[in-house]
Amino acid sequence: MERVLTAPAATAAAAAALKPPPPSPIRTNSKLRLCAIVSRDDVTSGGITVPVANQVHIAGAAKSHSKNAFENVFGPDAAQDRICSNVLPELVQGVFNGQDCTFIALGGKSRGKECLLYGAPPSSAGIFQAAITSIFKITDEYRTSKPDTRYQIRMSAVQYSQRENQLTDLLSPFNSDPRRRAVQVVDDPRAGALLENESEIRVDSPDLALFYLNTVADHRVVEDEETYRTSHVFVFLSVYAYRTGTNELEGGRRRLAIVDLGLGERNSHRGELTMPAIGSILLALVQGQKHLPARENCLSQLLKCAMCSSRLTTFMCSFAEKTDDNENVVQLASKLARAKRSTRKNKDSLAHTLLDPAPSLSSSLKECSCMALK
Repeated sequence: MERVLTAPAATAAAAAALKPPPPSPIRTNSKLRLCAIVSRDDVTSGGITVPVANQVHIAGAAKSHSKNAFENVFGPDAAQDRICSNVLPELVQGVFNGQDCTFIALGGKSRGKECLLYGAPPSSAGIFQAAITSIFKITDEYRTSKPDTRYQIRMSAVQYSQRENQLTDLLSPFNSDPRRRAVQVVDDPRAGALLENESEIRVDSPDLALFYLNTVADHRVVEDEETYRTSHVFVFLSVYAYRTGTNELEGGRRRLAIVDLGLGERNSHRGELTMPAIGSILLALVQGQKHLPARENCLSQLLKCAMCSSRLTTFMCSFAEKTDDNENVVQLASKLARAKRSTRKNKDSLAHTLLDPAPSLSSSLKECSCMALK
C-alpha cells in the first residue's frame, strides 16, 4: 500500500531533506603539550625574558598570562638538537605505535621560528629535517625486526593564503598524474575533515624527502612579514604498512602533521581571521567541540584535518617584534593550558565515578539481603 504524506508531514519531510548534514565527529586530544622557544633576538629586541623555569615574561605587557602555561621553555642557549630530541621522539614513536600526531609551530615571522622549523644548514637541522631523519631511521629498524611488513613513506604539503583565499599544493610540480584535480578540504560527516586531490609523493630516501622539503621552505622563508602572518603551511609525513607480497594495508596509514601556523590578520577590517579568531578555533579543537568557530573557513577545516585524529599534539610558540602579537600568543597558550587541565580533571572525575559505584551498590544489596532474612 502506497503511503500518502499529509501536508504537515510533507512539510516536515522537505525540511528534513534541506537540513544540513551533522558536523563531522571531533575527538578530544588525549595528550596536549605546550612549549615555547625564546631566541636571542627576542631577548634583545622583543623584551622577552625567562625569569623562572618554563615561564615567559614580556616587557610592557598589560597582563601576565604565562604562569604555568608552558611545560617547557627553551631559552636562547638551548641548542637546536636538544630541542628536537626533546620534542620529536614522542611524536615520531607515536606514529609507529599506530597514532596520528601533530606538531604546530605558532608565531610570526622571525629568525628563531625559521631556524626551529627549517634549520640553519649546514650547522643544524630543524624540526622538519629531524622528523624526516627519525622516521626513516625507525622504518629501517622495523624492516629488520618485522620482515613480514613492507613500509612506505609518503609526503604531501599544502599552503593556505588567507588574503587570496587560495589553497596551494606545494608538491604538485612533482605529481606526474595527468588526471590530478585541484586540492581541496572536504568535511565528511562520518570520516571527518580530510584533504582531497593533494599530491602525496612517495619518498624512498631521506635525501628525496629533504629535496621536497626545500621546495616547501623556498615558498615560506622568502615571504614578507604581512604575507607570512596570513599564510599557513601544512606538511604531512604519512607511514603506510603493507603485508609483504601484497598491497593489503596492515594497520592502515598513520601520519605526522607539521604545521607552520601564522598569526592571521592584525585586525578584522578585511573580514579574515585574526589571531584571537585562530585561537578560538584551536581552543575548540582541543576541547573537542562539535561546532567550530568559522567552520566554513578553509583554515578552520585544515586545522580540523590536522588535529581531529591526532592523539598527541605539541604546540611550539615563538615570538617576534610586536608586543601585542606576543601577548596574544602567550594568552592563547594560557587558555590551552587551562583547557588541558579541565579536560584531564573531567576525565579523572568520570573515571572515579565509573570505578567507585561499589559502596552504594553493596550497601543496597546488604539491605535487600537483611530484609529477605527477616
